Amino acid sequence: MKWMKQFGMRVLSLGVVLSLAGCGGGEGGAAGTSGAASTGESEKTKLAFVTNASADFWSYSNAAAKQFEKDHPDVEVIFKAGDGTPAKQKQIVDDLISAGVKGIAISPIDPVAQTKMINEWAEKIKVICCDSDAPQANRVCYFGTDNVEGGRRVGTLIKEALAGSEGPQKIMVFVGIKEVANAQERFQGTKESLQGTNIEIIDLLTDDVDFAKARKNAENTLTAHPDVAALVGLWEYNPPQILNALESAGKLGQIKTVGFDENFATLRAID
Repeated sequence: MKWMKQFGMRVLSLGVVLSLAGCGGGEGGAAGTSGAASTGESEKTKLAFVTNASADFWSYSNAAAKQFEKDHPDVEVIFKAGDGTPAKQKQIVDDLISAGVKGIAISPIDPVAQTKMINEWAEKIKVICCDSDAPQANRVCYFGTDNVEGGRRVGTLIKEALAGSEGPQKIMVFVGIKEVANAQERFQGTKESLQGTNIEIIDLLTDDVDFAKARKNAENTLTAHPDVAALVGLWEYNPPQILNALESAGKLGQIKTVGFDENFATLRAID
Protein backbone atom coordinates (compact mmCIF):
# COMPACT_ATOMS: atom_id res chain seq x y z
CA MET A 1 0.00 0.00 0.00
CA LYS A 2 2.80 2.43 0.89
CA TRP A 3 4.62 2.04 -2.41
CA MET A 4 1.36 2.50 -4.30
CA LYS A 5 0.79 5.87 -2.61
CA GLN A 6 4.36 6.97 -3.35
CA PHE A 7 4.10 5.81 -6.95
CA GLY A 8 0.78 7.61 -7.35
CA MET A 9 2.24 10.92 -6.21
CA ARG A 10 5.20 10.52 -8.57
CA VAL A 11 2.88 9.76 -11.47
CA LEU A 12 0.76 12.79 -10.60
CA SER A 13 3.83 15.05 -10.49
CA LEU A 14 5.20 13.68 -13.75
CA GLY A 15 1.79 14.16 -15.31
CA VAL A 16 1.78 17.82 -14.30
CA VAL A 17 5.21 18.43 -15.79
CA LEU A 18 4.33 16.48 -18.92
CA SER A 19 1.14 18.52 -19.33
CA LEU A 20 3.15 21.71 -19.11
CA ALA A 21 5.71 20.39 -21.57
CA GLY A 22 2.88 19.75 -24.02
CA CYS A 23 1.50 23.28 -23.72
CA GLY A 24 3.70 24.62 -26.48
CA GLY A 25 2.71 26.92 -29.29
CA GLY A 26 1.16 30.35 -29.27
CA GLU A 27 1.53 32.89 -26.54
CA GLY A 28 3.25 31.42 -23.50
CA GLY A 29 4.09 28.27 -25.48
CA ALA A 30 7.22 26.16 -25.55
CA ALA A 31 10.58 27.83 -25.85
CA GLY A 32 12.00 28.25 -29.29
CA THR A 33 15.65 28.82 -30.07
CA SER A 34 17.82 31.76 -29.23
CA GLY A 35 21.30 32.80 -30.17
CA ALA A 36 22.43 29.44 -28.83
CA ALA A 37 20.76 27.80 -31.83
CA SER A 38 23.26 29.37 -34.19
CA THR A 39 26.00 27.35 -32.50
CA GLY A 40 24.01 24.15 -32.89
CA GLU A 41 22.70 24.10 -29.31
CA SER A 42 18.94 24.11 -28.63
CA GLU A 43 17.64 26.16 -25.72
CA LYS A 44 15.93 24.04 -23.08
CA THR A 45 12.25 24.63 -22.36
CA LYS A 46 12.01 25.92 -18.81
CA LEU A 47 9.12 24.70 -16.66
CA ALA A 48 8.48 25.19 -12.95
CA PHE A 49 6.64 23.61 -10.04
CA VAL A 50 5.69 25.99 -7.19
CA THR A 51 4.36 24.59 -3.90
CA ASN A 52 2.22 26.34 -1.31
CA ALA A 53 4.78 25.77 1.46
CA SER A 54 7.62 23.48 2.56
CA ALA A 55 6.40 20.02 3.62
CA ASP A 56 7.50 16.42 3.22
CA PHE A 57 4.41 15.91 1.05
CA TRP A 58 6.17 17.77 -1.77
CA SER A 59 9.35 15.66 -1.70
CA TYR A 60 7.74 13.18 -4.10
CA SER A 61 6.87 15.94 -6.53
CA ASN A 62 10.43 17.28 -6.38
CA ALA A 63 11.84 13.80 -7.04
CA ALA A 64 9.43 13.30 -9.94
CA ALA A 65 10.34 16.67 -11.46
CA LYS A 66 14.04 15.77 -11.31
CA GLN A 67 13.32 12.41 -12.91
CA PHE A 68 11.31 14.07 -15.69
CA GLU A 69 14.25 16.40 -16.33
CA LYS A 70 16.59 13.39 -16.67
CA ASP A 71 14.20 11.66 -19.05
CA HIS A 72 13.74 14.79 -21.19
CA PRO A 73 17.12 16.48 -21.83
CA ASP A 74 15.41 19.32 -23.71
CA VAL A 75 13.47 20.39 -20.58
CA GLU A 76 14.66 22.16 -17.44
CA VAL A 77 12.33 21.84 -14.41
CA ILE A 78 12.70 24.39 -11.61
CA PHE A 79 11.20 23.39 -8.26
CA LYS A 80 10.34 26.16 -5.77
CA ALA A 81 8.71 26.01 -2.32
CA GLY A 82 6.42 28.77 -1.06
CA ASP A 83 6.24 29.98 2.53
CA GLY A 84 2.46 29.78 2.99
CA THR A 85 1.73 33.28 1.64
CA PRO A 86 0.40 34.47 -1.74
CA ALA A 87 3.00 37.25 -1.69
CA LYS A 88 5.84 34.73 -1.72
CA GLN A 89 4.24 32.77 -4.55
CA LYS A 90 3.88 35.99 -6.56
CA GLN A 91 7.53 36.83 -6.03
CA ILE A 92 8.61 33.33 -7.06
CA VAL A 93 6.47 33.21 -10.21
CA ASP A 94 7.30 36.76 -11.29
CA ASP A 95 11.00 35.89 -11.01
CA LEU A 96 10.46 32.65 -12.93
CA ILE A 97 8.68 34.47 -15.75
CA SER A 98 11.54 36.96 -15.92
CA ALA A 99 13.93 34.00 -16.12
CA GLY A 100 12.12 32.66 -19.20
CA VAL A 101 9.92 29.94 -17.74
CA LYS A 102 7.22 28.90 -20.21
CA GLY A 103 4.87 27.04 -17.88
CA ILE A 104 4.26 26.56 -14.16
CA ALA A 105 2.30 24.17 -11.97
CA ILE A 106 1.27 25.89 -8.74
CA SER A 107 -0.68 25.03 -5.59
CA PRO A 108 -2.57 28.30 -4.90
CA ILE A 109 -2.83 29.42 -1.28
CA ASP A 110 -5.81 31.76 -1.60
CA PRO A 111 -7.74 30.94 -4.80
CA VAL A 112 -10.02 33.98 -4.59
CA ALA A 113 -7.31 36.54 -3.86
CA GLN A 114 -4.94 34.97 -6.39
CA THR A 115 -7.34 34.74 -9.33
CA LYS A 116 -6.25 38.09 -10.76
CA MET A 117 -2.63 37.18 -10.15
CA ILE A 118 -2.95 33.85 -11.98
CA ASN A 119 -4.81 35.52 -14.85
CA GLU A 120 -1.93 37.97 -15.28
CA TRP A 121 0.55 35.10 -15.39
CA ALA A 122 -1.65 33.19 -17.83
CA GLU A 123 -1.34 36.04 -20.32
CA LYS A 124 2.40 35.31 -20.51
CA ILE A 125 2.83 31.59 -19.77
CA LYS A 126 0.85 28.38 -19.33
CA VAL A 127 -0.44 27.84 -15.78
CA ILE A 128 -1.69 24.60 -14.20
CA CYS A 129 -3.12 24.35 -10.68
CA CYS A 130 -1.93 21.34 -8.73
CA ASP A 131 -3.14 19.86 -5.41
CA SER A 132 -5.37 22.88 -4.77
CA ASP A 133 -7.37 24.69 -7.43
CA ALA A 134 -8.30 28.25 -8.36
CA PRO A 135 -11.32 27.39 -10.53
CA GLN A 136 -12.20 30.96 -11.50
CA ALA A 137 -8.71 31.66 -12.84
CA ASN A 138 -7.54 31.20 -16.42
CA ARG A 139 -5.42 28.14 -15.64
CA VAL A 140 -5.08 25.39 -18.26
CA CYS A 141 -6.42 22.71 -15.91
CA TYR A 142 -6.43 21.38 -12.36
CA PHE A 143 -4.36 18.32 -11.46
CA GLY A 144 -5.22 16.81 -8.11
CA THR A 145 -7.60 15.14 -5.71
CA ASP A 146 -11.36 15.54 -5.47
CA ASN A 147 -10.92 17.08 -2.03
CA VAL A 148 -14.62 17.19 -1.15
CA GLU A 149 -14.87 13.45 -1.74
CA GLY A 150 -11.62 13.03 0.18
CA GLY A 151 -13.19 14.87 3.09
CA ARG A 152 -16.20 12.56 2.94
CA ARG A 153 -13.83 9.58 3.19
CA VAL A 154 -12.28 11.21 6.25
CA GLY A 155 -15.76 11.52 7.75
CA THR A 156 -16.35 7.82 7.11
CA LEU A 157 -13.11 6.95 8.91
CA ILE A 158 -14.10 9.15 11.86
CA LYS A 159 -17.43 7.36 12.12
CA GLU A 160 -15.67 4.00 12.01
CA ALA A 161 -13.15 5.08 14.64
CA LEU A 162 -15.88 6.26 17.01
CA ALA A 163 -18.42 3.54 16.26
CA GLY A 164 -20.22 2.25 19.35
CA SER A 165 -19.52 5.34 21.44
CA GLU A 166 -22.54 6.68 23.28
CA GLY A 167 -23.47 10.33 23.71
CA PRO A 168 -21.96 13.32 21.88
CA GLN A 169 -18.49 12.66 20.49
CA LYS A 170 -16.40 15.82 20.16
CA ILE A 171 -13.64 16.14 17.58
CA MET A 172 -11.17 18.88 16.62
CA VAL A 173 -10.05 19.39 13.03
CA PHE A 174 -6.69 20.89 11.96
CA VAL A 175 -5.37 22.40 8.69
CA GLY A 176 -2.52 24.70 7.73
CA ILE A 177 -4.29 27.62 6.06
CA LYS A 178 -8.08 27.98 6.08
CA GLU A 179 -8.25 29.96 2.81
CA VAL A 180 -6.65 27.22 0.67
CA ALA A 181 -9.23 25.47 -1.51
CA ASN A 182 -8.20 21.96 -0.55
CA ALA A 183 -8.53 22.82 3.16
CA GLN A 184 -12.02 24.24 2.64
CA GLU A 185 -13.12 21.34 0.44
CA ARG A 186 -11.78 18.62 2.74
CA PHE A 187 -13.47 20.26 5.72
CA GLN A 188 -16.69 20.61 3.73
CA GLY A 189 -16.67 16.92 2.82
CA THR A 190 -15.93 15.92 6.40
CA LYS A 191 -18.85 17.97 7.71
CA GLU A 192 -21.19 16.52 5.07
CA SER A 193 -20.25 12.99 6.04
CA LEU A 194 -20.85 13.63 9.74
CA GLN A 195 -24.29 15.20 9.36
CA GLY A 196 -26.97 13.43 11.40
CA THR A 197 -24.46 11.65 13.65
CA ASN A 198 -23.58 12.13 17.32
CA ILE A 199 -20.19 13.54 16.29
CA GLU A 200 -19.66 17.26 16.99
CA ILE A 201 -16.87 19.30 15.38
CA ILE A 202 -15.53 21.71 18.02
CA ASP A 203 -13.65 23.92 15.58
CA LEU A 204 -11.24 24.09 12.64
CA LEU A 205 -7.81 25.22 13.88
CA THR A 206 -5.05 26.59 11.61
CA ASP A 207 -1.29 26.85 12.06
CA ASP A 208 0.00 28.81 9.03
CA VAL A 209 2.24 25.84 8.11
CA ASP A 210 4.15 26.22 11.37
CA PHE A 211 4.84 22.68 12.62
CA ALA A 212 5.46 23.84 16.20
CA LYS A 213 2.14 25.67 16.18
CA ALA A 214 0.44 22.59 14.71
CA ARG A 215 1.63 20.54 17.67
CA LYS A 216 0.67 23.33 20.09
CA ASN A 217 -2.84 23.42 18.62
CA ALA A 218 -3.21 19.73 19.41
CA GLU A 219 -1.75 20.14 22.90
CA ASN A 220 -4.05 23.08 23.65
CA THR A 221 -7.04 21.05 22.45
CA LEU A 222 -6.20 18.24 24.89
CA THR A 223 -6.05 20.77 27.73
CA ALA A 224 -9.12 22.83 26.80
CA HIS A 225 -11.26 19.85 25.78
CA PRO A 226 -10.38 16.83 27.95
CA ASP A 227 -13.47 15.07 26.61
CA VAL A 228 -12.33 15.28 22.97
CA ALA A 229 -12.80 11.90 21.27
CA ALA A 230 -10.72 12.34 18.12
CA LEU A 231 -8.20 14.71 16.53
CA VAL A 232 -8.39 15.05 12.74
CA GLY A 233 -5.50 16.36 10.62
CA LEU A 234 -6.40 17.36 7.05
CA TRP A 235 -2.90 18.42 5.93
CA GLU A 236 0.06 16.09 5.60
CA TYR A 237 2.04 17.26 8.63
CA ASN A 238 -0.96 17.56 10.99
CA PRO A 239 -1.29 13.86 11.93
CA PRO A 240 2.38 13.49 12.99
CA GLN A 241 2.10 16.61 15.16
CA ILE A 242 -1.14 15.27 16.67
CA LEU A 243 0.66 12.01 17.45
CA ASN A 244 3.51 13.93 19.09
CA ALA A 245 1.03 15.81 21.27
CA LEU A 246 -0.81 12.63 22.26
CA GLU A 247 2.43 10.82 23.08
CA SER A 248 3.63 13.73 25.21
CA ALA A 249 0.31 13.76 27.08
CA GLY A 250 0.33 9.99 27.56
CA LYS A 251 -2.91 9.63 25.58
CA LEU A 252 -1.83 7.56 22.59
CA GLY A 253 -4.48 4.91 22.02
CA GLN A 254 -7.00 6.75 24.19
CA ILE A 255 -7.94 9.48 21.70
CA LYS A 256 -8.47 8.55 18.06
CA THR A 257 -6.40 10.15 15.31
CA VAL A 258 -7.61 10.45 11.71
CA GLY A 259 -5.34 11.87 9.03
CA PHE A 260 -5.28 12.95 5.40
CA ASP A 261 -2.26 12.80 3.05
CA GLU A 262 0.83 10.64 3.20
CA ASN A 263 3.57 11.06 5.79
CA PHE A 264 6.00 8.35 6.89
CA ALA A 265 5.28 9.05 10.56
CA THR A 266 1.55 8.65 9.88
CA LEU A 267 2.09 5.38 8.01
CA ARG A 268 4.32 4.02 10.77
CA ALA A 269 1.65 4.92 13.34
CA ILE A 270 -0.98 3.07 11.28
CA ASP A 271 1.31 0.02 11.06
